[in-house]
Amino acid sequence: MRWFRNDSTQPIYSQEDSQWDSFLEASFISYVSGFELSRKYILVKITLRNDNILNLYFLGEIPAILVLDFDPESDVSGLLYEVQERLKRSLHIVVKKERPTINPEYTTYWLFLRGLEGREGTVEIGTYKDWKKSYGGEISEQLRNFARAISPTPITCIVLWYHDSQLNLHLKQVLNSIEQAFEDAVNFVIATKYPGEIQEIKNEFDVEIINIAIDQLCSGLDVISSSKGGIVESNEYFLPSSSNAPIRITSEDRKWLEEELEIVHLNVGTIAPDLNEAPDLNERIGRRFLRGAEITWHELSLHVDVNREKTDKNKRQVENELTRRRALRINLYHEAGAGGTTVARRILWELHERFPCAILKRSKPLETSKRLSRLASLTGLLLIDSYKIPERQVDELYNYVRSNQLSVVFLHVQRRSPLRIKKERTGLEATLSNKEYWQFVEKFSQYEPEKRPKLEKLEVKTAFYFVLQTFEREFLGLERYVGSRLEKLNSDQKRILLFLAISHHYAQHSIKAQAFAEFLGIPKNRTVNLKEAFSSCEDVLDILIEEKGKYWRTTHDLVAQEVLTQGLITPGADRRIWKQNLSSIAKNFA
Repeated sequence: MRWFRNDSTQPIYSQEDSQWDSFLEASFISYVSGFELSRKYILVKITLRNDNILNLYFLGEIPAILVLDFDPESDVSGLLYEVQERLKRSLHIVVKKERPTINPEYTTYWLFLRGLEGREGTVEIGTYKDWKKSYGGEISEQLRNFARAISPTPITCIVLWYHDSQLNLHLKQVLNSIEQAFEDAVNFVIATKYPGEIQEIKNEFDVEIINIAIDQLCSGLDVISSSKGGIVESNEYFLPSSSNAPIRITSEDRKWLEEELEIVHLNVGTIAPDLNEAPDLNERIGRRFLRGAEITWHELSLHVDVNREKTDKNKRQVENELTRRRALRINLYHEAGAGGTTVARRILWELHERFPCAILKRSKPLETSKRLSRLASLTGLLLIDSYKIPERQVDELYNYVRSNQLSVVFLHVQRRSPLRIKKERTGLEATLSNKEYWQFVEKFSQYEPEKRPKLEKLEVKTAFYFVLQTFEREFLGLERYVGSRLEKLNSDQKRILLFLAISHHYAQHSIKAQAFAEFLGIPKNRTVNLKEAFSSCEDVLDILIEEKGKYWRTTHDLVAQEVLTQGLITPGADRRIWKQNLSSIAKNFA
């Protein structure tokens, strides 16, 4: 988690995205050590209620020596009520005409600027003129007493200003009194969601205005408090917000969300998989992915994948839509074996520090929409793989998301035919460009150096073929890759494929397409086009090569063997018995 490691190589965010970091810098707060101990903090706040701010109590993490509170009911229904148990210091309530002995090291003094309900003669909630007459001199004298006790320690005054523009004149009076009491020793930070309403204050005082939602501010303070020393529990889940303040996910919410979603939280991928729990991972990191396994977040963090040239274009499209903060579907079309899922996961990894990201594992659309609403503090990004989630469920979920006005962008990964991909501006073709090809050569040669000469001369330049040639029988995805193509064939198409596999595996020969003329019912005086023969299931062409002279064979001997294994047994049968069924097809082949 970059911001916990205090890494200086921060990503470039927009002005709004960096508001949390601006708040920390202006307030002299560190991700690692928390609040600066060599200074004192003053907190100024208006009325805040926990009925619409779920995590208000985290404001108690601010080690304020003095709280200036405009809320006369703060002790029974406001901030004081919420934070009392979290205060790090003893609490001393101060009302009009009280002059406490000030102990700046161990006590928080809570001064009520408009009085406290229940304290006779203290409440003044009338006009500004009446309030100033009653409290103007009182506040100035109280602040001078604190300044004498604290001087010459530097002061940070944090102002929380939400929903109470009618008290702007009151705030100006208070800031003026603070400035007069502490002079150059104080700096002001105002956190608000309404910076335009206090522009006059900014013009009059030297203040830093931070545009940040109060709930995001509270969540960020919670994380700062719990991560002092730069250590965060690996099982903690945090999501980003529009201000870049991390949002904690409770363990209860986490369990509920994970019923259908894989959450790409902020500290995902920072810890390598436990080899004791997964002994098969006891190999060089990244090798298992290159052998055909799904890429892990840890591997993405180490960039063991090879970027396809269209990855950045697809990422920019997704990012642009996320910043518009609306519901939208983006289709990521790819040919089989082109790495569409890996590209999609790379996009999520690149964006997960700025936007809440998740992968849809399964869906009951109505329930899923409720879970997504919990994640969408900013526009959320949801990865959906058509291989796992039916189109009907995706449509239904999208309708719920739009009707509930949730800001969620769907990144829908869908496999398409080569002809369809060529029409898509951002679609991923299986065949690698020349630049991609040599990047693949470099990457795979790092893991199997002795295979480099062969990889530099590949006749089929696809990611699938790279894996097959590099790792051969160690390729983890061969069975699934071939099986997904066989399942779509009719009996005649399947038989042609079996003939090609027999010829390749047992004789290392290809077969001329014209040899299938009679079998296909085509007159011998007409040219046979095998691409047309497989037009209803053109994915099968991914495992075939057309050589000069219209000769055809399977792409690799291991592919031929897998075609024979799956093609000569019934689904679910023992794979080892395929040779027993070879004789019947061999007679027809002969």
